[in-house]
Amino acid sequence: MKEKISFCIPCYQSEKTAETVINEIIGLFENQQQYDYEIICVVDGSPDKVFDVVKKRALENSRITVAELSKNFGQAVRRHSCMG
Repeated sequence: MKEKISFCIPCYQSEKTAETVINEIIGLFENQQQYDYEIICVVDGSPDKVFDVVKKRALENSRITVAELSKNFGQAVRRHSCMG
């Protein structure tokens, strides 16, 4: 059985960087047969278009999940959203 690694990406005003982070994770693990992985993007009421960016990637890749919070709750809530 493969070990599963979960990556949580807190997204707030990160429209220009979120896709790069996602691409780097995918690049690192696409040839790693011993691991399974998932990417969880938590968009915390961000005023930019980061939700659109990560949602588009999630539609292209089933390993990516997007959670959108209704408003900006802060870093702690973004991190905890990945865990539960």
